[in-house]
Order: sequence, then C-alpha cells, then structure tokens
Amino acid sequence: MVSRRQGRTRFAWLGVAAAAVVALAIGGAAFAQDPVTIRFTWWGNPDRDARTNQMVELFMEAYPWITVVTEPTVFDGYFDKLATSAAAGDAPDVITMGGTYPVEYGAAGQLLDLTTVADAVGLGNYDPSSYSSATLGGAVYGLPTGGNARGLLINVDLFEQAGVPLPDDSTWTWQDFVDIAGQLSANLPDGVYGVDWRLDIKEEFAAQRGPEMFLPGGGIGVTPETMADLFQIPLDLMANGGMPSAEQTVELLNTQAERTYFGQGKAAMIFAYSNNVQEFANLLGQRVNIVKIPGEAQYASPGLQVLPSQYFTIYARSKAPEAAALLVNWLLNEPEAAKIILGNRGLSFNPEIAAVIAPFLGEFEAQAAQYLARVANEGRAALFVPSSGKGEVDDLTNLLHEQVLFGITSPADAGEEYVEQASRIIPGPQ
Repeated sequence: MVSRRQGRTRFAWLGVAAAAVVALAIGGAAFAQDPVTIRFTWWGNPDRDARTNQMVELFMEAYPWITVVTEPTVFDGYFDKLATSAAAGDAPDVITMGGTYPVEYGAAGQLLDLTTVADAVGLGNYDPSSYSSATLGGAVYGLPTGGNARGLLINVDLFEQAGVPLPDDSTWTWQDFVDIAGQLSANLPDGVYGVDWRLDIKEEFAAQRGPEMFLPGGGIGVTPETMADLFQIPLDLMANGGMPSAEQTVELLNTQAERTYFGQGKAAMIFAYSNNVQEFANLLGQRVNIVKIPGEAQYASPGLQVLPSQYFTIYARSKAPEAAALLVNWLLNEPEAAKIILGNRGLSFNPEIAAVIAPFLGEFEAQAAQYLARVANEGRAALFVPSSGKGEVDDLTNLLHEQVLFGITSPADAGEEYVEQASRIIPGPQ
C-alpha cells in the first residue's frame, strides 16, 4: 500500500496558489542567433490550438530569429503519423507526447536527452518526480506540460433534471455508481443515459484493490479477479439501463470530446481528466463538476494519483535543438505564455508558474485545480508505468473489454486471459 502522505509530499507544488508573480528567466547558454526554422506538433481541440498558436506568436516576437511552423492535429491517428515521420527521419522538432511514449521513443534513440540542454529547457524548475515516467537510465526525454488526475465528470443539470442527488464521493462505492447510473437513465428522456462508460480508470481501479496493474520490479500485479470485477461493471450498467448499448459504446470509445455522449448532453457522467472540466463545460454550456471516482473509501488503498497530462519532447535528429529547447522553455516556464494556456494542459508542475496562473483561472479551471489539490493530498504517489509494453497491454484490455460487452467471453474468462497474456507482454523478473 502506498501511503497518502506520499501523495502530499511529492506534489507540494499544488499549495502555491497565493504566491506572488515571479519573473522567470529563460536561462542557460548563449545560443547563436542565426535564422532558423523549427516545427512543433500537438493534438487537441480548436481552443487549445488557438491558445498554443498565440503562445508561439509571442515566442517568435521574443526570439525573432526563430520561425516556428505549427502542426496542430487531432488525437486520432496522431501517434501513427508520428511513428511514420520519425522512422523517415522527418519528425517535428518539438513533439507533444503522453503516457509512456517519451521513454519508448527515447529508448529507440528518437528523442533528445533534455539533460544535454538542461538550462535551455528550464529543467531545474521541476522536481524529478514530475518527469520520472519520462526518465530512463538517467536520461530525461520529456518535461510535463502540467498535472492532471482522473475523476468523474458530472453534468449537474442532468442530475437535477433526473431528481437524483449528487454522489458523496467521500463514501460512494462502485455499486453505488452502478445504481446511480441506472436511476439517472430511468428518470431522463429516452436516449439520455446515466454514464458514458470508459475503461480509462482501469489502473486506478486495480490500485484500489491492490496490487497495482504494473509492478515496479517487472510483471503484472493485478489479479484475474480484479479484472473480472472491472469487466463486470459495464454488464451491470447495460442490465439496468445505465449506459448505452455495446454497439453505441464501442463506436464512440476513442473519439473527440464533442462526439461523446457526455459532450452531446446525452450522458450525465463520464470518466475523464481534471483538465477536461473546462472543455466539457464549454461544449455543454452547462454546469460540470468533477468528483473522485467510486471506491476511494471502499478499499484500503487509494487509486487516484496526480500524473503528467502530456510531455514536450525534442526530436533527436532536430537540426536546431537549441531553438527547440528555447521553445519548450517558453511554453512551460514563461509567465505570459502561462496566462494564455492556463490549465488547458494541466496545472503546471513549476510552482512559480502555478502561482502566476492562479488569479486568472476561470470557474471551471479553478474547480479542476481544487480537485487536483485534493487528489494530491488524499491520493497516492504516481503508479509505476513500464517503459515498454504498456500500449500493447492497453490494446489487449480494450479487445477483451469489447468481447465482454458483446457477450463473446465472460468477465471471469476475460480476467484470466488478461493476466495470462499481459504477463507475456510484460514478464516479471526471471
């Protein structure tokens, strides 16, 4: 079990909201000012695109010899396109990544070790724990854009319309969650559901029950019984009408926010990240709250964690790594840039930047920041993420999830198969 105290000590950066605005220097070595062009890619929605382009424009005003070509896109197909361009030696200079991609690409020699440009990227502004999942063998392959925590987003208006009280997230169980979803669907118009079901919280679910999904020493920790219980939840939800059909759920599992049932106002709950509160509030024009996932008080160990939302990385074959490093520093550590992006990519792990943006946060971003602080105080230290194989395990999980949804296999059999196959993908110590 990971103590709750660990969560508090590792993320002390969240307590700086009242700090004074501090001017941050873009430090480091003096680079040549010969004209240079670099490329920068990220994924997101039009709001993120507009904010990021504005940040880049300010950067080019401050560094007029550097031209930045922006390449925004959507998440679908992002990493397929990146893999192709990296293999061809033509990836963008600054690349946005998430999850285990920094260490996977770094291990393959595709990313620059940021310790080689430590001053230029502002590495010293960050506690090493904030970029530990982008670190391999002493090399740092990415800096976090901000911290996020998973939670459950709630459409308050739909709860009120259904006459269902908001859940008490300090006590509720997974069975409470299933029951509430069913009540919502029963009291809402046809085609509007209690929950837009996602399997995104599988690692938090496993951590609650213990052991963790992935073991630091190698191998799979989660038991077949825990996975079976997780796979059973959507069956219970479909049985009581709390979620859409299997066909509808699978169709929209990996889609843009505006196409989700929740984003269309057709579901009252969805598992998402804290920085999604503002996005969905904008889409719906309605009140959106974020609460802790069920089960946090049900089991001995918390599942929720503060974790990096995304990373900025630099392509190893960049012809202008110094300019790319300056851009990364600007995006992460420049106060004027921070006032533009605010919490769109999570709350900054740089305490001085967190203090800069605090007075400018809107209602929903402030709510997300408060939730993040709560998770940091009540949750756990970041769960271990293996340097390779996680993507393949995630694909396995999604496949088994679909088979359960369509009745091809049972939750118990899916749980057994998950542990058996995942243990082959990520074997334990020999």
